[in-house]
Amino acid sequence: MAPRVPKHIDALLGETRQRATYLHVTRDRARTRAVSLIRHLGRSLRDALDGDTLRGLPNLVVSARSPLQGVQIRSIQPHRSKYEAQLPDNGAEVLILDKRGWLSMARRERDGGWSTRRAIDEEIQAQDLEPYTRAVQHVLETYRAKTERRTANYEQISQFAEKLAAAIGFTF
Repeated sequence: MAPRVPKHIDALLGETRQRATYLHVTRDRARTRAVSLIRHLGRSLRDALDGDTLRGLPNLVVSARSPLQGVQIRSIQPHRSKYEAQLPDNGAEVLILDKRGWLSMARRERDGGWSTRRAIDEEIQAQDLEPYTRAVQHVLETYRAKTERRTANYEQISQFAEKLAAAIGFTF
Protein backbone atom coordinates (compact mmCIF):
# COMPACT_ATOMS: atom_id res chain seq x y z
CA MET A 1 0.00 0.00 0.00
CA ALA A 2 1.32 3.45 -0.96
CA PRO A 3 1.80 6.09 1.74
CA ARG A 4 -1.02 8.58 2.04
CA VAL A 5 -0.44 12.20 1.09
CA PRO A 6 -1.71 14.60 3.75
CA LYS A 7 -4.95 16.20 2.61
CA HIS A 8 -4.18 19.84 3.29
CA ILE A 9 -0.47 20.06 2.50
CA ASP A 10 -1.00 22.44 -0.45
CA ALA A 11 -3.06 24.74 1.74
CA LEU A 12 -0.41 24.61 4.50
CA LEU A 13 2.37 25.42 2.01
CA GLY A 14 0.39 28.37 0.67
CA GLU A 15 -0.37 29.67 4.14
CA THR A 16 3.28 29.26 5.17
CA ARG A 17 4.39 31.26 2.11
CA GLN A 18 1.93 34.06 2.95
CA ARG A 19 2.97 34.14 6.59
CA ALA A 20 6.68 34.20 5.71
CA THR A 21 6.17 37.05 3.25
CA TYR A 22 4.11 39.00 5.78
CA LEU A 23 6.75 38.39 8.45
CA HIS A 24 9.50 39.78 6.20
CA VAL A 25 7.47 42.86 5.26
CA THR A 26 6.46 43.50 8.88
CA ARG A 27 10.00 42.97 10.18
CA ASP A 28 11.49 45.31 7.56
CA ARG A 29 8.89 48.01 8.32
CA ALA A 30 9.49 47.70 12.08
CA ARG A 31 13.26 47.88 11.65
CA THR A 32 13.07 50.90 9.32
CA ARG A 33 10.82 52.71 11.77
CA ALA A 34 12.95 51.77 14.77
CA VAL A 35 16.17 52.97 13.12
CA SER A 36 14.53 56.24 12.08
CA LEU A 37 13.22 56.87 15.58
CA ILE A 38 16.52 55.92 17.22
CA ARG A 39 18.41 58.29 14.93
CA HIS A 40 15.87 61.07 15.59
CA LEU A 41 16.09 60.58 19.37
CA GLY A 42 19.88 60.63 19.15
CA ARG A 43 19.89 63.94 17.25
CA SER A 44 17.38 65.40 19.71
CA LEU A 45 19.49 64.24 22.65
CA ARG A 46 22.68 65.78 21.25
CA ASP A 47 20.82 69.01 20.44
CA ALA A 48 19.45 69.14 23.99
CA LEU A 49 22.95 68.64 25.42
CA ASP A 50 24.14 71.69 23.46
CA GLY A 51 27.75 70.45 23.45
CA ASP A 52 27.74 69.21 27.04
CA THR A 53 28.30 65.56 27.96
CA LEU A 54 26.03 63.21 29.86
CA ARG A 55 26.94 62.83 33.50
CA GLY A 56 26.67 59.90 35.86
CA LEU A 57 27.08 57.16 33.25
CA PRO A 58 28.61 53.86 34.33
CA ASN A 59 32.22 53.09 33.48
CA LEU A 60 32.05 50.34 30.88
CA VAL A 61 35.84 49.98 30.84
CA VAL A 62 38.23 51.31 33.43
CA SER A 63 41.66 51.64 31.89
CA ALA A 64 44.89 53.49 32.52
CA ARG A 65 44.13 55.67 29.48
CA SER A 66 40.67 56.79 30.58
CA PRO A 67 37.38 55.17 31.43
CA LEU A 68 34.76 54.54 28.78
CA GLN A 69 31.48 55.86 30.04
CA GLY A 70 28.17 54.86 28.53
CA VAL A 71 25.13 52.61 28.70
CA GLN A 72 24.96 49.22 27.00
CA ILE A 73 21.74 49.20 25.02
CA ARG A 74 21.17 45.48 24.66
CA SER A 75 21.88 44.81 28.33
CA ILE A 76 18.68 46.64 29.26
CA GLN A 77 15.95 44.06 29.64
CA PRO A 78 12.23 44.76 30.06
CA HIS A 79 11.26 45.07 33.72
CA ARG A 80 14.93 45.64 34.61
CA SER A 81 16.48 49.03 35.23
CA LYS A 82 20.01 47.85 36.00
CA TYR A 83 22.64 48.13 33.28
CA GLU A 84 25.56 45.81 32.69
CA ALA A 85 28.51 47.58 34.27
CA GLN A 86 31.38 46.39 32.08
CA LEU A 87 32.01 45.50 28.46
CA PRO A 88 32.63 41.80 27.84
CA ASP A 89 36.24 40.64 28.10
CA ASN A 90 36.08 38.68 24.84
CA GLY A 91 36.45 41.74 22.59
CA ALA A 92 32.90 41.51 21.21
CA GLU A 93 31.42 44.77 20.02
CA VAL A 94 28.52 46.08 22.08
CA LEU A 95 25.96 48.74 21.18
CA ILE A 96 26.20 51.66 23.63
CA LEU A 97 24.92 55.17 24.18
CA ASP A 98 28.08 57.16 24.87
CA LYS A 99 28.53 60.25 27.03
CA ARG A 100 28.21 62.59 24.04
CA GLY A 101 24.84 61.08 23.11
CA TRP A 102 26.03 58.98 20.15
CA LEU A 103 24.96 55.43 19.47
CA SER A 104 28.27 53.61 19.15
CA MET A 105 29.81 50.18 18.95
CA ALA A 106 32.35 49.65 21.73
CA ARG A 107 34.70 46.86 22.62
CA ARG A 108 37.40 46.05 25.12
CA GLU A 109 40.88 45.72 23.60
CA ARG A 110 43.41 43.05 24.54
CA ASP A 111 45.67 45.64 26.17
CA GLY A 112 42.90 46.55 28.64
CA GLY A 113 41.92 49.69 26.75
CA TRP A 114 38.87 50.17 24.59
CA SER A 115 37.77 51.41 21.20
CA THR A 116 34.55 52.83 19.85
CA ARG A 117 33.07 53.74 16.50
CA ARG A 118 29.71 55.14 15.50
CA ALA A 119 27.08 52.47 14.93
CA ILE A 120 25.77 52.18 11.40
CA ASP A 121 22.11 51.58 10.60
CA GLU A 122 22.70 47.93 9.65
CA GLU A 123 23.89 47.21 13.21
CA ILE A 124 20.68 48.50 14.77
CA GLN A 125 17.89 45.98 15.35
CA ALA A 126 14.18 46.72 15.62
CA GLN A 127 14.34 45.29 19.15
CA ASP A 128 16.81 48.04 20.14
CA LEU A 129 14.12 50.75 20.06
CA GLU A 130 12.58 50.04 23.45
CA PRO A 131 15.82 49.64 25.44
CA TYR A 132 17.36 52.62 23.62
CA THR A 133 14.35 54.76 24.56
CA ARG A 134 14.64 53.63 28.20
CA ALA A 135 18.38 54.39 28.14
CA VAL A 136 17.77 57.92 26.79
CA GLN A 137 15.13 58.54 29.45
CA HIS A 138 17.47 57.23 32.17
CA VAL A 139 20.46 59.34 31.09
CA LEU A 140 18.28 62.45 30.75
CA GLU A 141 16.88 61.99 34.26
CA THR A 142 20.39 61.43 35.63
CA TYR A 143 21.71 64.45 33.70
CA ARG A 144 18.88 66.64 35.02
CA ALA A 145 19.58 65.66 38.62
CA LYS A 146 23.35 66.18 38.27
CA THR A 147 22.99 69.54 36.50
CA GLU A 148 20.50 70.77 39.11
CA ARG A 149 23.10 70.08 41.82
CA ARG A 150 25.89 71.68 39.79
CA THR A 151 23.74 74.73 38.99
CA ALA A 152 22.92 75.16 42.68
CA ASN A 153 26.67 75.00 43.46
CA TYR A 154 27.46 77.67 40.88
CA GLU A 155 24.62 79.86 42.18
CA GLN A 156 26.10 79.65 45.68
CA ILE A 157 29.54 80.56 44.34
CA SER A 158 28.06 83.50 42.42
CA GLN A 159 26.22 84.76 45.51
CA PHE A 160 29.37 84.42 47.59
CA ALA A 161 31.34 86.30 44.93
CA GLU A 162 28.79 89.15 44.99
CA LYS A 163 28.98 89.39 48.79
CA LEU A 164 32.77 89.27 48.74
CA ALA A 165 32.94 91.89 46.00
CA ALA A 166 30.62 94.21 47.98
CA ALA A 167 32.70 93.69 51.15
CA ILE A 168 35.96 94.70 49.44
CA GLY A 169 34.51 97.34 47.12
CA PHE A 170 35.03 95.40 43.90
CA THR A 171 32.68 95.79 40.92
CA PHE A 172 32.26 93.32 38.09
